[in-house]
Amino acid sequence: MSRMTMGVHHVGLSVRDLDAAREFYTEVLGFDVVGGKEGTSVYITDGTTMVTLWKTAEQDATLAAAGLHHLAFRVGDLETLQELENRLRARNVPILYDGLGEYGGLAGIFFYDPNGIRLEVTFEHGGDTGGLPAIGGCGGHA
Repeated sequence: MSRMTMGVHHVGLSVRDLDAAREFYTEVLGFDVVGGKEGTSVYITDGTTMVTLWKTAEQDATLAAAGLHHLAFRVGDLETLQELENRLRARNVPILYDGLGEYGGLAGIFFYDPNGIRLEVTFEHGGDTGGLPAIGGCGGHA
């Protein structure tokens, strides 16, 4: 069977608090706002991936419900991950597995956005992580 799709165009996230989501994705992760409708939606991009935030949720996200398990973003090096970890800790963002770690050829960090959506930021480390601890990775349920 031939493929019907050609990759991901964007990821749409339902959020309870649109203002908190916009601030988190722009201030912590460095996304740029590229569109949306005031009070209803915000379209953001990191230059490669577009995420659309929609004020539609009545409660925070949970891994116990069917839907998005996590959303992973890619970075180019360990230094960027360390800078991100510092930003997350400065804002008291809930971080899983005690911070940066290594799992299955990747180095990364797992955390939650203000609406309880589980996020990952990762890079393929090529075998040298400077001694990062092994962590649960995306299969974990923490």
